[in-house]
Amino acid sequence: MRAPIHLRFRPGLVIFVDETGQHICTQFMSLLQRTKPGSVLCQGMTLLQLDTQKRTATRLPLTRPLEQAQISTAEARPFELLVTHTLQEIQSNQLITGITRAGYPVPDSRAQIYIVGDPTHSPLAQVQQALQAQLQRTNNHSFICSMLRTQLEAPLNLALPTHFCYLYQGNSIQPQQAFLSEDETCYAIAEALFTLLLTSITTEPFFMEMIRGGTNPATPIVVGSLSTSLVLSPRETIQDYCALRLGRDLLEQWRRGLQETPIATSRREELQTGARGFAKTLTHWLEDSQKRPLTNTTHGLHWSMHPHQRPEHLAPSLDGLRSTPPSQLPNSEDTARLHSQLSEQEQALFACFWPEAVQYAFTHQPGVAMNWSELVACRAKKAPERYNAWNASATLAWQAMSTLINTSLQQITTETSQVDETGLHLAMLYIDEFAAQVAQLERRCLAWQSVHQRGYNETMHTFAARVGLPQATPAALEEPPQADKQPSSGLTTEETEIAQRLGERLTRREARVPSPAAQALIALPFLIAVLITLPLLYPISILANIIAGVSTATFLAHGLFHYQRQQAVRVARSDLLDFHRLAYVHRCELREDELRTKLIQELQDRVHDLRKRLHDLAPCFVTLRDQFSEQAERLQQELYNSPAGSRDVLVVNGELLQRGSSNTLEEIVEQVNKMRTLAPVQSWHQTLPAIQQHFLRTLTATGQSLPTSNQDNLRRQLIAFAREIIQPYCSGEMTELGPALTKDDAWREAFTQARKLLYQPGPGMSEQSVTFVCGRERELQRNALHIPDDAYPVYLPETHPWLIIATFSRGNLLTAEESYARTYTHAHHDDSSNSA
Repeated sequence: MRAPIHLRFRPGLVIFVDETGQHICTQFMSLLQRTKPGSVLCQGMTLLQLDTQKRTATRLPLTRPLEQAQISTAEARPFELLVTHTLQEIQSNQLITGITRAGYPVPDSRAQIYIVGDPTHSPLAQVQQALQAQLQRTNNHSFICSMLRTQLEAPLNLALPTHFCYLYQGNSIQPQQAFLSEDETCYAIAEALFTLLLTSITTEPFFMEMIRGGTNPATPIVVGSLSTSLVLSPRETIQDYCALRLGRDLLEQWRRGLQETPIATSRREELQTGARGFAKTLTHWLEDSQKRPLTNTTHGLHWSMHPHQRPEHLAPSLDGLRSTPPSQLPNSEDTARLHSQLSEQEQALFACFWPEAVQYAFTHQPGVAMNWSELVACRAKKAPERYNAWNASATLAWQAMSTLINTSLQQITTETSQVDETGLHLAMLYIDEFAAQVAQLERRCLAWQSVHQRGYNETMHTFAARVGLPQATPAALEEPPQADKQPSSGLTTEETEIAQRLGERLTRREARVPSPAAQALIALPFLIAVLITLPLLYPISILANIIAGVSTATFLAHGLFHYQRQQAVRVARSDLLDFHRLAYVHRCELREDELRTKLIQELQDRVHDLRKRLHDLAPCFVTLRDQFSEQAERLQQELYNSPAGSRDVLVVNGELLQRGSSNTLEEIVEQVNKMRTLAPVQSWHQTLPAIQQHFLRTLTATGQSLPTSNQDNLRRQLIAFAREIIQPYCSGEMTELGPALTKDDAWREAFTQARKLLYQPGPGMSEQSVTFVCGRERELQRNALHIPDDAYPVYLPETHPWLIIATFSRGNLLTAEESYARTYTHAHHDDSSNSA
């Protein structure tokens, strides 16, 4: 083993040209995802995607997390300007100082530039010329290399006066000719580029001398290749595969609980009883069960009409708002305060027509006094404003009630689904029964609406008859309630006419009430006549008794007359107040019917959606289970059949990862399940039902549940949850690289892959090769016996848990004309030999 190459770094700029370059860039990004190099190193390299037709380039920033980086997401800019700006950034003193302080010495801050593409499909010579001209203008002496993917039979247009040209053709030459696919060739280029950028090879002086050629078309071009093989444990892939298998098992367990596990009759009846109890509670909250404030009097229209059946004006209690703490209604106002505010606004509305309040206002009028009709008319003008205030409070209160009911239903469903492995089935039974109860509640709401409308119609007919109007009910108020159509805050035309006539009726009756003076004047002539006439008719002994009797009878008759007229006034006043009060009672009832109808409709939609989701869970679980199986199979195929799977060496449990014999992915899944069962990191990791319960609680903590989560969201959350469980079991010795490096198998396989040449040297071309073994210092020193004497160990940071073996092959120096002629001739010579 030669002298080691210590940890160093050199900035790099990669220019991926056109479609081929983009394909290689995709492979390069996949490598970064698998190996996860430090962010400090990513800051020192920049990737550009060049479109030669538009002469614009886009930058792929690697300073942010790699999983957020995507090709061609940045704004396209002119190529020359972007190159200048990028080189200034990665060669800035601030960046170089930061990289050095992070433990990566930078002996040469000049960036090494790589032009990556296919010379048979893209004008790479023009790209190089434009790049070289821009560097000369900015007095930049960066080192330029080209990495070319070509076909063996195609003329190699090596007229790229770069310092060195890495060639990659569609075949590997040694130990035997084996053709590579386009993906395999692109991956080989990407891995070579990864090695050059993230190891210290390019900082070694002897290596730079080997690849140093000319940048003038007349000067020789140095050609060669870098063949690599990466040795690593595919921890991310193993974790993803095991997580998919665990997710599949959880989904199958849920499906069985829904479709195959029977529910005892007693438990079924218990659930149905609970659903009926909750529906009964909702009915109590929503039905008209409490007295409406300041609307029920001991006299008036209905009391006089039905003395033996005193009706009461009732309103919904909405008791749930008073008994529920605000913590159960997030982002909501204090529900108790909403309930209290609604009651206060309702009292303020009906105080306008409450007899005691009106009488007090009548007897304490300041200034010019108004008669009773005028006072009521004045107070009636304030009623629409107070009704609007009540309406706003009622709307908020019913919205809070709707939120409360939905939250309670969600909570009950969630708690039921978390009981045991049959929880989802139990929740489905509960919702089925509750849906039937809500349908009954809807029918009761329709009956309440009919009662309200019928009572209003009777009221209108009665008052219309009392004032001598045709007995017709306004058509607008006979329409069924609609949640988006609110009743008017003021009186309708018909109601206004009835109120006006009631006021006139009251005024007429008030005018008919005689004053005491008028009654005295009427009674005085009669009494005088009696006093004159009676002495002539009766003896003096009984005259006094007769006069007293006549006088008393006269006063009683006048008092009775006055009382009858005053009573008629009181009835007229009561009728006027009752009418106004009943008109707004009906408006409140109508609005409450609308809000109640809206709440029931929303609840039915919610229950229908929840019921549908619960019944669709089993097919959903089957679909997701199959998706997880397909994704796991696809992941396995990509691991084994991808270019990385054929070129790189994958190790796990200190052995080579196999496909069909031993140490396979299936065995790793069994190993992880065994560790999870026998030595769980968390106690709830041990069984699938416990894991299911914890997942459901996790969903609940985020305000979600299985029935409310859509399929895509559930798939993402379940994979993330399963991966979090699997992660501690897919670590340690299972995914450590060190145990595998103590055995010959991994080294032999890696050296075999790395020594395969990826380009065809021309006839008469001498070949030089150098081997580099890049890994962590402790692992290279511990396994020095496996490293050939002529290989150079290259130290990597301790944060890089992978090893890469690279074989650098270098041809002799050629001019551009010679390279074209010799490569073309050699290609045809091979064709002639084959045909012979």
